[in-house]
Amino acid sequence: MTYFKRRGKQKVDDSCGLLYPWYEVSFLKEWLAKENVSNWEVFEWGGGASTLWWAKNAKHVDTLETDEKWTEDIKKGLDHYSLLNFSIDCVYVDNKNAQFGSQNKPTENMDRYLRYIDGLNKKYDCIIIDGSYRDNAILVSEKHLRPGGYLIFDNYLQDSSGYTTLEYQWILDERFQKTHTGTDGSWTTAVWKKLGETK
Repeated sequence: MTYFKRRGKQKVDDSCGLLYPWYEVSFLKEWLAKENVSNWEVFEWGGGASTLWWAKNAKHVDTLETDEKWTEDIKKGLDHYSLLNFSIDCVYVDNKNAQFGSQNKPTENMDRYLRYIDGLNKKYDCIIIDGSYRDNAILVSEKHLRPGGYLIFDNYLQDSSGYTTLEYQWILDERFQKTHTGTDGSWTTAVWKKLGETK
């Protein structure tokens, strides 16, 4: 029995008994399930059942949320499974407006939210954009990824997400190589690999 309830087509990872991150199903099967993430440092813009999965399977996950109650629910799930290799914090933003990122006027705490990752002073192997200000998060995330690191963008260019176009798409086009795109109807999860020499 998983801590979070399954939603829609969300899958359980039989290897650990936790829900997979709620990304598009073919993306999970064809890309994420085939990656060895055990040594990855991960940052999530937006958490949930995914935070538990990353905490169980990766070296460490840092998660930033925007809702205090949801943050506490995630913490309870992490405690339930005695998971330790994580940090989670909350910066409140008005999600109704933040959903549209740089296409809208700045909202309360926008700068604080986007600059949070700067304060961690880390380089990551994978950053997941699945929270607020997703367009702006591309710009911020790029400098915190190691060369060869992965940028996952959930709900990529979906009408329902408010991101049918991206101001910072050029960063993905010029500084990354698209690795995989999973699409199921109107749901798309995509991943890019950062260009540059790896150590």
